[in-house]
Amino acid sequence: MQEPLGGVLDPMDALAPLLRLLYKKAGESLSLVLRDAVPLVEVKRGDVVVVVRVDEDGREFVMRPAYRRRPADDIEGAAVAVLEEVERLTPREPESDDG
Repeated sequence: MQEPLGGVLDPMDALAPLLRLLYKKAGESLSLVLRDAVPLVEVKRGDVVVVVRVDEDGREFVMRPAYRRRPADDIEGAAVAVLEEVERLTPREPESDDG
């Protein structure tokens, strides 16, 4: 990633590679949306939505609703954290008592 003067990343420069890696890891099992008016990535599975943005100084990804943080230069770690958060929030089907 390109780092401008002062070490602050442009949010879109940080979010674009994260979006590509999330798509590569999750494929079509998730809905991925990159919004540029307020730079963020929405990751959806059913009713579960995890929003990822870059903090004010451009150094960390912030994931909501849990407010987990990962360094903006750790794309792989951020992608794993996002997918873990989606998995954690996804409701589990009750196990069947058949058998």
